[in-house]
Amino acid sequence: MLVLNDLNKIDKQVVLKKLMSEFPGNTMVLNYWYAYKPSLTHEDILNLNELLKTDVTSTDKKLILARHYLIQKQPEKAEMYLQQIKDSDCDNDCLKIKSKASFYHKALLLTDTLISKAGMPLSPFDRTVSIFISLVFYISIVLVPAAGRYIAAIKRRQSPRIKKEMQQKAD
Repeated sequence: MLVLNDLNKIDKQVVLKKLMSEFPGNTMVLNYWYAYKPSLTHEDILNLNELLKTDVTSTDKKLILARHYLIQKQPEKAEMYLQQIKDSDCDNDCLKIKSKASFYHKALLLTDTLISKAGMPLSPFDRTVSIFISLVFYISIVLVPAAGRYIAAIKRRQSPRIKKEMQQKAD
């Protein structure tokens, strides 16, 4: 299976037909079969949806359908499948497809690309965790001091009034 990427289109189709005849129900073979198919037919889409009923965790089948709908200029249908894929299950190739339908995923892809170029490739889970930690860090640096300044300003405004009230109670 790993050799398929190195083959030209014709050889790829020959190998896939051979694999399909030898292993017709194999999930991995089916994933490659549909992924390398030049275009999906209506029957292929029905088959993939039927396969998803029993293989609900298949990221590959959802990506295949999403890619098909993006090519067909039907982003709302593509989004339906892309939303079913957890970010923690989405590798770089998956992010490339998701980024075509979502600004958030464009940002994730950019982050992933920059981190990989820096020589620190992250797994999908690590990427999600690092972004969450970065957001918490950002909030603590930016919002906490701003909230502190806001509370201090309120106290300063209330301070003369409070002193006046306390003085009146003392009298």
